[in-house]
Amino acid sequence: MTGNCFRNNKMSAINNKIYAQLLTETLPAIIETEAENERALQIVNRLMDKGEDNLSPEETSLFSAFGEVV
Repeated sequence: MTGNCFRNNKMSAINNKIYAQLLTETLPAIIETEAENERALQIVNRLMDKGEDNLSPEETSLFSAFGEVV
């Protein structure tokens, strides 16, 4: 494994730069308000609409991260 990648549950290499960009754009965090919940659900729904087989490894990891907070 290189310093630039880690593996998700599907054993696909994760590009840290791409994943960091997704995290920066979405800012997953513990949900404390209804507005934060709605924002998180919009992100999850957008990923679900793409379909599991169409998500990049980075999007799959992001989906998992949001699954922990929603």
